[in-house]
Amino acid sequence: MPKEKLREIDLLPRLKNKLFLVSELAPIFSARDDELLQVMGILTRVVDGQGYQNHTGAQGHRGYDENIMFSWIGASVDIPPKVHRILGTLGPKLYFFRLPREEENEDYYYDLKDENFGSNKQKIKIALHEYLAYFDMNPENAANEEEDGPPVLPI
Repeated sequence: MPKEKLREIDLLPRLKNKLFLVSELAPIFSARDDELLQVMGILTRVVDGQGYQNHTGAQGHRGYDENIMFSWIGASVDIPPKVHRILGTLGPKLYFFRLPREEENEDYYYDLKDENFGSNKQKIKIALHEYLAYFDMNPENAANEEEDGPPVLPI
């Protein structure tokens, strides 16, 4: 593929000043140790926000030598201990949020069986899109946020 075409489909420049949402990180975390170290080495450079450049046999020198800042939210059911050790090489760039484990009784789940999950899913989808729209607003508006407070978005 010509370099001009690759620039059109490369993910990194498309992430600039955006939120990158990854619903499942398990494929990265389940890689062999040597592959995981290589991926984390690349990610360390990418999440520093200073672009990424590499040399390949097929395409030669490629990359982006510019500031490319973005936020990345990723989800995983569990992060293996070996991955935690490797993630430590990224420095203070990671924040973890663990949902509390809730133990409910059988009656709770029985009552949920007739609940309309499609409706609940739609409410979550609307709330997420509204949040992302707020996130995509011009950063200069953030200064006004302290005076007026964030906008209230209906669910």
